[in-house]
Amino acid sequence: AYLECLLDLGLVGLAAFALALFGGVARSLALHRLSQAPTFAFSGAFLTFCAANGLLESAVLRSMELTFLTMAVLINLGLRRHEVRCQGEPKLWSV
Repeated sequence: AYLECLLDLGLVGLAAFALALFGGVARSLALHRLSQAPTFAFSGAFLTFCAANGLLESAVLRSMELTFLTMAVLINLGLRRHEVRCQGEPKLWSV
């Protein structure tokens, strides 16, 4: 699927797709470490599954349910704000 993505979108498109996918995995794991919320762990596991599925499938960017769910999870992680709180400090909001 990554080869097909390279042929369809070029090197820049493949790099943007891989950056979004693996950046989403990194962000979900970072948010899970901060909040210990299981939703972030699920998001990270789901995006890792999608990255592994891209090695086995030949159509990763086609209009399918998995593509829709992947983009929905990435948008959710991109728009999510989380609360960062250290001991003895007031609540701070960070993106």
